[in-house]
Formats: sequence, C-alpha cells, structure tokens
Amino acid sequence: MNHNWEREMENGGIQELADFAMTCYYSPEEEIGLSYDWDELLAAISMLSTTFEPDYYILGHTLESEIFKLDPGGMGIGFIYAEDIAVMHNELINLKQSFIDNGMPKLEDVVYEIAFPELIEAYEELILIYNQAEEINCGLLITF
Repeated sequence: MNHNWEREMENGGIQELADFAMTCYYSPEEEIGLSYDWDELLAAISMLSTTFEPDYYILGHTLESEIFKLDPGGMGIGFIYAEDIAVMHNELINLKQSFIDNGMPKLEDVVYEIAFPELIEAYEELILIYNQAEEINCGLLITF
C-alpha cells in the first residue's frame, strides 16, 4: 500500500477504510474471476445437488450484523472460508459431468446471455479458482 494512502481517501468512512485495508491482502492486477458469467453459472449450480447453498460457491457469505454490513467497494463482497474450500473444490470436480450431462438449466426467470460452451468454460474457471485457493490453503474474497 502506498505510504500516502490517506491523501487518496475521499470521505474516510468505515467502508472506504476497509477498502484501503483490504488492498493489503490482494492485488487487483492479479484478480481472477468469472466476469459476467457468474449469474448464469449460479443458476446452473442451483440445479445441482450441492453440500452448501449454491450462492456460497459463487457469491460467498457477506460479513454483516443487524446494524452493519461490510461492503468496501460499494458493489458487494463475499467470503468463502478456507475450511470449506477443499470440500467445495472436490464437489465441483465431481459434479462437472452431471453439469455437462444436464446442459443449460431450464429456468423461466433466467435469460441466458452465454452459450453452453461458455457456461462450461465458466464452470471450469470456477474449479481453477477453487484449486488455487486449495493449493495455498486459503479462503476466497469475492468482489463485484
């Protein structure tokens, strides 16, 4: 982090301070992700039988209480805990064939903007993300 980070702050609120603090733990240049395919992938994973809630695989859990919700970037943030990564990674690998066999889930309220091959690519990208987290024994920070 830049030593003059305080000069870059706009309002000094808790969300902005959290945003600056979190940059110590990740590099935006090294970010990986699902880009705009996350919502279609979430719909597809919702059709599978998973150990955890389908949202957790894509969006993580928010950090919030009755009076506060952490959202440093102002667009959403989620955490996937390190202790869940190995189970989720193995499950995604094992469910891949079921995912391929079932094709694009048929949901009335979902309009797909990507074709099935791109959905498979997004699923494979998700597996790679979990693989990297498992290899270094850490959780995931999901930002939107």
